[in-house]
Amino acid sequence: MIHISRRQATRALAGAITAGLGMLALGASAWAENNSAPEPELAALLKADNPGIAYLESLDGIDTFVAPSKIDWRYETVIYINLATKGKTAQRMWVLHRDRDEQNASAGLDAIGTLIANAGDGQTDGLTSEPAKLPWRLGMWDPVYWDKHKQVPTYSWLVSTGRKYPGDKFSGPTPAGVFNLDERRGRQKLGFYSAGMYDAMFIDLHYSSGRRSGVALHGTTPSQYRKLGRVDSHGCIRMHKRNSRALFNRVLGRDDALADAQVKGEVPRFFRSSPSKSVRRGYNRQGELLYADDGSLLTKDGFRTLVVMFKDYKGQLPKIAR
Repeated sequence: MIHISRRQATRALAGAITAGLGMLALGASAWAENNSAPEPELAALLKADNPGIAYLESLDGIDTFVAPSKIDWRYETVIYINLATKGKTAQRMWVLHRDRDEQNASAGLDAIGTLIANAGDGQTDGLTSEPAKLPWRLGMWDPVYWDKHKQVPTYSWLVSTGRKYPGDKFSGPTPAGVFNLDERRGRQKLGFYSAGMYDAMFIDLHYSSGRRSGVALHGTTPSQYRKLGRVDSHGCIRMHKRNSRALFNRVLGRDDALADAQVKGEVPRFFRSSPSKSVRRGYNRQGELLYADDGSLLTKDGFRTLVVMFKDYKGQLPKIAR
C-alpha cells in the first residue's frame, strides 16, 4: 500500500481539477467552433431544405404556430419547441438563424440596419412594405449528441417541458404560443438563477391576473439529463447546461456570432399596453401582428429572437447518416 501525505493528496487533487477544467474549456471551445462554423459539407445540409426545417414548414396552419417562411423579417433567430408529450418530434428544440452570407456578416454589412436607415418614411415599423425575407438555416445544435449518433442534425437538441406536479400550484404544462423573450432587466440571468436553473431567459408574458410569467428557457442539473426528451419540468424549458450556455450567449450576443443589429432592435410586440408599464396586458399568443388605431405596427425594443411553442404528435424526421 502506498501512503501519501494530506498535502500531497491536496496537490494531486488540485492538479486533477485544473486538468479537468482545461479539458472542459477545450470542449466548450470545440462546441462553439462547431456551432458557429460547420464544415462546408455539413453547412450545405443545414439550409432551408434540411428535413428539420422542412418539417417545421409543413406545420403551417396549426394552432399557436408561425411557419419559418412567415416569420416577420425583423427576427434573426427563431426558437421552435414541440411541447407534445409523445411522438417522434416531441420535446425537441430547433434554433434557426437567417441564412446570411458569412463574409458579409463578418464584414458588418447588416441588412436590417441598412433597410431601417434607408427607409426614412417615419412609420413605426420603418418600412412602407416588407422587405424580402432571407431563408433559414439550422443555426445551433448539440455536436456531442449528433456526433454520438453519427447523424446530420435535423433539430438542435432535446428538452423537457412542463407537467403538473400534485401539490405544487405553480407547476403545469408549458404554455403554447408565440412569444418574444423578455428584454427587461433581471429577466436574463447568466449562471445560477435558482435551484435547477442555469442561464435563464424568460418569455415575455403576463397572465390575465397581471402576474409575470415564470416560464424560462434554462439549463438543468446533470441528474436531470437522462430525462431530456420527456415531459418533466414544472413549466420551464429545460436543456443540457452546455446547450443553455451556448443559447444564452448567442441570443444576448455574447459569442459575437451575430452582428449587434441582429441581436437587438425594434421587433413586433404581442401585447397592446405600453412596453414601459410594469404590467403588460392584451397579449396575443397566436403570433398575429398587432396594430395601433392609426395602422402603425405595435413594436418594442427587444431581442430579435422569437420563441414558438407548439404541439405536434405526428411528426417524424428522417435519419441522415454522416
